[in-house]
Amino acid sequence: MARTSKYLLCTLRKSFSDTDIISNKLMLRAGMIRKLASGIFTWLPIGLRVMNKLNNVIRKEMLKVGCIEILMPSIHPINIWERSGRLKDFSSELIKLTDRNKKEFVLGPTHEEVVTELVNNEIHSHKQLPLAFYQVQAHFRDEIRPRFGVVRSKEFLMKDAYSFHITQKNLKATYSLMSSSYCSIFKRIGLKYKIKKASSGVMGDGCSHEFHALGKDGENDIIFTTKPNYASNIDLSETLPSFKIKPMTTKELKLVVTTKIKSAFELATYFNVSIYKTIKAFIVHTNKLSNPFLVLIIRGDHQLNKIKLGKNPDIQLPLKYANIEELKKLKLVNVDSPSSTYEIGLFSLSMSLIIDRSVAVMDDFIASANIKSRFFYGVNWGRDLLLPKIADIRIIDNGVLWFKKKSILKRNKSIEIGHIFQVGTKYSDIINNKLHVNEDYKQSLIMGCYGIGISRTIAAIIEQNYDKAGIIWSKTIAPFQVAIIALNMHRIEKIKELAEHLYNKLASYNIDVLLDDRVVSLGVMFNDIELIGINHIILITNNILLDNVEYKNRFSGDIKVVNINAISSYILKELMLNIG
Repeated sequence: MARTSKYLLCTLRKSFSDTDIISNKLMLRAGMIRKLASGIFTWLPIGLRVMNKLNNVIRKEMLKVGCIEILMPSIHPINIWERSGRLKDFSSELIKLTDRNKKEFVLGPTHEEVVTELVNNEIHSHKQLPLAFYQVQAHFRDEIRPRFGVVRSKEFLMKDAYSFHITQKNLKATYSLMSSSYCSIFKRIGLKYKIKKASSGVMGDGCSHEFHALGKDGENDIIFTTKPNYASNIDLSETLPSFKIKPMTTKELKLVVTTKIKSAFELATYFNVSIYKTIKAFIVHTNKLSNPFLVLIIRGDHQLNKIKLGKNPDIQLPLKYANIEELKKLKLVNVDSPSSTYEIGLFSLSMSLIIDRSVAVMDDFIASANIKSRFFYGVNWGRDLLLPKIADIRIIDNGVLWFKKKSILKRNKSIEIGHIFQVGTKYSDIINNKLHVNEDYKQSLIMGCYGIGISRTIAAIIEQNYDKAGIIWSKTIAPFQVAIIALNMHRIEKIKELAEHLYNKLASYNIDVLLDDRVVSLGVMFNDIELIGINHIILITNNILLDNVEYKNRFSGDIKVVNINAISSYILKELMLNIG
């Protein structure tokens, strides 16, 4: 409970044009955070209340799965990072410092090394396992480009957990339990999210899953279905295989002279056909001296997927496109003499080709004739061209058929809010963290890691829950449950008496209540309360002469007149509290 006259309520009227995400704008305006430097924020009272309530939800769920809370240091001796090999892996993201004795340290971005050292020193029998530990701690990364407010910052709050096991079967059981726990946490705070399989990266080589909150803005693009529950990074999601290889042929092959055309969309407009009837070609360098170029063909409206291409051993990495001089030598630009044969552009050249799956099922499409301002119209596979190598080389579209279950894929921005890993014995092997399972055999401890980004989860909640007035919190993490706006209580004694009585009564029921007793206008009071996201608002004005107060529900926007004597019970009912 608190009074605004004795509280730091740092709301702002102005909008922030230089911020790049709605959650950052609202967190600044609602007085939740203030920027100290790039990627570094102070959490103000309102923001800290939300953070603490989220932490309480997390702690309750961790308790349910038997996870033990500890607190590990933020400063790590650099030698444990050298020993694990991750000093090089994290590279420039590590923030390093040296003490007065010239000893080197890092500010911890994660705590696998530290917790493994702890378990190595404190756990002496396999009978003590399985064990799981967690902490809520500040973490640090020297982000090259901090952005999206607290979503990608240099200092961030995180819940990280670590489990230790003697068998892989036991790890899988804990992994499943922790995944369910994360689902419970996100459900309790009212967050819409998707789970997708992920890469473990520098954490290890085992199984890994990410939890992504959906929103209008975010740092990731994901593709997902609702039924069945599937999600993937847009760069990794596989496109529909070309089951239908032989398309229908309806057009005759024609050579057409055009004006200058610079894009697939201009080509489609010129021929008055769908963009789906055009193709785009990219010539890239290979690793082979005998065949230094490779042609990649995708549909005119599609985009090349560089991550998928990176898995092709023949393609030079990083991806390098042929330059204008190389194209001239290949006779692919400024070719003025007409061809005496029906040679279909790139397909007539002695270069390897890879076409995307969607191109393999195209019919009656348009292709360059390898002659300036000339195109072939009505090209078909089989009749005019032999099918080259087919591969999945494009970024998947929104609204396409998912290749496994015949359901439609949706594309959305997202914020990664959680990540869980089956790490295995990577860190135990490094420090020789082994326990006797019998007299003759020692087993390296098997490890699982589980993280929730607390700072970014708060931002993700705001991304999903706001309106023109401000933030709309779920009841579990709203900074206050109830706000009492007492207009003119400084000069009308009856309003003051009722406001104080109601304030104390609700507080006696352990309701988190804020009394707005400022000497400001009603508009300022209402705007601030709605901006910071208090869901139940009681307005006490001169209506008390009629023994009534007004109640507004922030969720629904409904406003009701309630009798003074009934307002406490009404609020309790709205909050679904039992006081018996």
